[in-house]
Amino acid sequence: MVKYFPKVLIVGHSFNENSGIGITLTNLFKDWAQENIAVAAFDIDINYCNRVRPCIKYFDFKLKNNKDINSNIVSNNKRHHIAKFIRHFLKEKLGILDLIPEKRLTDDFLRFVDDYSPEVIYTALGNLKELKFIIELIKLRKIPLIIHIMDDWPVTLYNKRYLKFYWEYIYNKNFRKILSISSANLSICQTMSDEYLERYGVNFMPFHNPVDPQLWESVPFNTNQKCKRVIYVGKINKDTEENLITMCKVVHKLILEGYNIKFEVYTPNYSGEKVKVFSKYKNCYVYNAIPQNEIPQLLRSASILFLTLGFDKHSLNYTRLSMPTKLTEYFISKVPILLYCPTEIALYKYCINNYCALWSNEGTNNLYTTLKSLITKPELCKYISDNAYNLAVNKHSAIIVRENFRKALLKAIDG
Repeated sequence: MVKYFPKVLIVGHSFNENSGIGITLTNLFKDWAQENIAVAAFDIDINYCNRVRPCIKYFDFKLKNNKDINSNIVSNNKRHHIAKFIRHFLKEKLGILDLIPEKRLTDDFLRFVDDYSPEVIYTALGNLKELKFIIELIKLRKIPLIIHIMDDWPVTLYNKRYLKFYWEYIYNKNFRKILSISSANLSICQTMSDEYLERYGVNFMPFHNPVDPQLWESVPFNTNQKCKRVIYVGKINKDTEENLITMCKVVHKLILEGYNIKFEVYTPNYSGEKVKVFSKYKNCYVYNAIPQNEIPQLLRSASILFLTLGFDKHSLNYTRLSMPTKLTEYFISKVPILLYCPTEIALYKYCINNYCALWSNEGTNNLYTTLKSLITKPELCKYISDNAYNLAVNKHSAIIVRENFRKALLKAIDG
């Protein structure tokens, strides 16, 4: 029996290998035929799409006759920092940028939608402007809508703003409005689904980044364990940087004790400044992010994989219901995972409840003790890495997740 794949229009994000959403979309929609998928977003990477996940149509939103707030302030470094501060203030504190639309329902865009004639619209949203745009689009075209929430932005985006009560009302009103018109709602994990059911009274089906176990079968492990390689793949930002530096301090301390160990960070946030910061610590290195198809070889070359999220209040609130895109790749690698994060977040609960990572509490001494346990206890490493691998195969395997995802979209269309 031939499986039916509905015509999907993805609005707001596109396929790429530079972001968690881009990678997740690539993996979820991998089985779709080219003629049944189209994308409308900013900065579409056409070369990547044509090479990895081709679409029949693309619409790249462009604001005409509008200048970015920083467009004329680039020559002077001091002015650039002032402009950056102003933009941050307008966005984070006042929320004014939420009132300036990035996308418009132009005649060109509506013709694009009509010419393609999608059976369903899929969107990950992400902010108030996206909410309003999609609400207006569905009002005009009455196409079944699927929303996929990948972090708790409906609450966290306005937490630091002045007049928080006002922005809370606006975000809540518009988010509930889109829930009233959506045909299906997806989340990034079960913890988010549970909380959203309690918060909004609406069911969300969890869909995370799937992995293909067959792609990993022929990838060799690191058999040279003379030098322990601790590897981190991901962003260096306010949610991770302090913890990555803590790992540098721990590795430096172990080297002074005579251990042969190094710490490698592969990040899209690579810069000379980052290299300078990390190189202060012995055997700690920062590299640019590598192509997605090289990730299996990299992870399998590690002795230990480091997975971390911030302990401060802001990071905790933002990541509490999130799940890192790379988590399933860490699981399927069958390399032991060292988890360094708060206990209140979904990531901690999922890993610890399934016994697939060794967790460390906050602090250099705690991280030192946990890392040393993984270095000196091979039976512990095997136990948690086997559990992680089995979880990836049984719950996050692409063949299972993609089929459930296809059925979810079909159910939304059928009503």
